[in-house]
Amino acid sequence: LLTGQSQRRGGSWQVSEFSGDADGVTRIAVGCGAVQKRALENKGVDYWALGGEERHHVLLSGKSTAAYAGSPQGRSPQDLDAHGALLVEVQYGQAKTRLLETDLYRWRREKIVATEVDSVDAVIGLINRNLTQIPGDASRFSWLLDWNIICQGRLAQTLLTTEVQERILRAVNQTTANDTRWSLSVNVEPVSPAAELLEEDTILGDFLRCVQRFEHSTDAWHELVPYLPESDARDSLIAEMQHGTEAHCQQLWRRVAAFGADLLRGEVAVEQSSAARVR
Repeated sequence: LLTGQSQRRGGSWQVSEFSGDADGVTRIAVGCGAVQKRALENKGVDYWALGGEERHHVLLSGKSTAAYAGSPQGRSPQDLDAHGALLVEVQYGQAKTRLLETDLYRWRREKIVATEVDSVDAVIGLINRNLTQIPGDASRFSWLLDWNIICQGRLAQTLLTTEVQERILRAVNQTTANDTRWSLSVNVEPVSPAAELLEEDTILGDFLRCVQRFEHSTDAWHELVPYLPESDARDSLIAEMQHGTEAHCQQLWRRVAAFGADLLRGEVAVEQSSAARVR
């Protein structure tokens, strides 16, 4: 017996309306959206076919099984790991699931620690060394690689420029041009200032405490808008703060803290493009 429930966009569905009796009939319920594991237990449903999430995962197993099939193909760098179709077999009231991988492209996020080097060429060398750990002969799918580079000081500011990131991608993709690995993006994560600096009774300490306040307040950034000169970078930054995810905004503030600390310690020079680099 297959049961479902229609609803308006953005509405919620009632788990209780899927409940059935232990009458020996295999009962499958289909729903889309977030649901709590506890709400699905002991409802007389053998298998809950759930949708609305990008990644496959099993929410409930045992007497009753509930699983999100996920998308057949990862669509963004956040959609890591295998994607596919979910095969469900029900025997004697027990549902077993198996993911049949169908993705042609698979996202993979790699972390490169570049705190001991000081040049772009050295970073490219670290990436190429990391590539030896990623199989380049996958027969069924190709890798789409997202590089997260942990660095500090002048190198961090250099790597934040679009031109340098494009140079890195060209060099790395030239290395893997004839296999199944393709690099799509470079993300830079400056090393956060040491925690003890927050306690200093110095200009640097004041600055870091101020940044921390902005990082933990959703709307405090509006106080800074009057200090930003009119430019495309200003408009873009405001849009990022208004519409960016919480994780993205926190990353931006961490970059501000790292860059500002480097400036106050004299480790980097002030340039006209500094604001764009922080972004």
